[in-house]
Amino acid sequence: MALLDDDERARSSAFGSPSRRAEFLAGRLAAKLLIASMLGIDARRASITLDPEGKPGAEGGIRLSIAHSGGVALCAAARFGLGADIERASSRRHIDSIAGFAFSEAERDGLRGPGREERFFALWTLKEAHLKRLGLGLGSIRDAPAFELGPGATLAAVPDAAGCGYLCLALGASHVASIAHDRLHDAPELAFLPSLSPPEGLKPRALYATGPGGPRWAR
Repeated sequence: MALLDDDERARSSAFGSPSRRAEFLAGRLAAKLLIASMLGIDARRASITLDPEGKPGAEGGIRLSIAHSGGVALCAAARFGLGADIERASSRRHIDSIAGFAFSEAERDGLRGPGREERFFALWTLKEAHLKRLGLGLGSIRDAPAFELGPGATLAAVPDAAGCGYLCLALGASHVASIAHDRLHDAPELAFLPSLSPPEGLKPRALYATGPGGPRWAR
């Protein structure tokens, strides 16, 4: 709580659900620690700001994207535009109806057969990450690009989403996360702060990526 400003403390207190409050606090903690690491400052001095489009960031050109789902918080930070989303990949009876509303015909056809839940959440998080990169809400989900989930973890946006690259990860067996980023022709290097490295049960595994060779994992 010592890392939060007055507005963040007020938002934290307004959550009626303890689990939602914990997710919010975890996301803010991750963001402050990431900002502090990138700027070389004490985390108590880290401040989250909003640009004119309402997208979060920090001084020094840092861009942030925070997401929560199923007891897990995800925060991505970079010095280029990005958006991130995470979903708990549980079996849902309404997958077909949601896909019928938000997915293209080709995307819906790709949901047949084993592993359909993971592919569904890959597509959904890719679309949400794209919208968050642009500062748009779920009301624009039908305007998000269609995606081709190809063999060998290849990924294509149809059409190419204005120079945007994408990365989709499985986090253990329980969650799927995606990042949309301003590096279409470059695979960004991914690094986790030691204090925020995912536990063994959420070990990341690359599912799909644009760019050459998929993501590079920092040593």
